[in-house]
Amino acid sequence: MLHLIQVRQPECAPVRAYNPFDAWQNEIQRLFGSSIGASTERAGDLPSWVPALDLHEDKDHFVATLELPGVKREDVKITLHEDVLTVTGQRPPAEASAERGVYRQERRFGRFERSVRLPKPVKLEAISARQHEGLLMITLPKTEASKPRQITVSAA
Repeated sequence: MLHLIQVRQPECAPVRAYNPFDAWQNEIQRLFGSSIGASTERAGDLPSWVPALDLHEDKDHFVATLELPGVKREDVKITLHEDVLTVTGQRPPAEASAERGVYRQERRFGRFERSVRLPKPVKLEAISARQHEGLLMITLPKTEASKPRQITVSAA
């Protein structure tokens, strides 16, 4: 009996050197990723596509950036529970036309969900988000306790 399992990408992967097999592996995951799931999950519960997510940090903030072309602002939901930021939403399918035939369709549509664990606490009341040219940018200000501090050494 053949068992297939879904392999999930790590939330924040380190940058790796070029590997010629990565493109092949990505294509296999693209083709089979949304139709292969663990036996406990129903196919309707799985996301249709997964937008790219970057998370970076400066002195005062974390900034999460997601690629969401074609997704309307009102179709996005952002939540923060404990230290996990989750972005869910939906991209509508392209309108079909009876006059034109489809020879190839690679763009993915439907429900999506991305979660990332934040490494330090943030100020819940000061989180902001904006969407511009297909990018969603979420700014998460750090708490004072999680900001780096310089400690002065005093003379004895």
